[in-house]
Amino acid sequence: DIEVTVPVNATLRIPMVRGNASLAKLEGDVEIDRVRGNLDLNGVNTVQINRVDGNLTAEDLGDAFSCNGVGGNGTVRGAICPIELNVGGNLDMSDVSGIIRGSAGGTVTLHARAEEGETPVNISLKAGSNVNFDIPSSGQLTMSASAGGNINGHLGEGISARISTSDYGGT
Repeated sequence: DIEVTVPVNATLRIPMVRGNASLAKLEGDVEIDRVRGNLDLNGVNTVQINRVDGNLTAEDLGDAFSCNGVGGNGTVRGAICPIELNVGGNLDMSDVSGIIRGSAGGTVTLHARAEEGETPVNISLKAGSNVNFDIPSSGQLTMSASAGGNINGHLGEGISARISTSDYGGT
């Protein structure tokens, strides 16, 4: 095990973590090539990740978040920024807003932020299983959802939406 303390605004470039990793309270940019275990992020600003072999948990994200591939499940909580995340398992995003691109081998669940004016403006969700979404606040929305199973959703009052859906055997 190793614990490293850096200045809060440091830029981190991490080529490889052979086990689990946890990063917290960073205002600088973070680039990670590969984590062979699980990755936990909390209060990290701009994050770009190539690969996480295990599970990914990210909370209170800053300006942007991108991860090309997660072998396990992905969880994102608290982000008002562009999100791009591809996971092999299930993907659960809550309290999020912005441009959201999420895909999963399993189920994708999206619970958008409920604050006025923070409706996601552009969403693309793809799932091998089901897509579930809840977008409670008003505003403009463009959304695309594709699922191997069912697509279930709720749009709040006052949302002006253009939604395209496709399913392959579900409802």
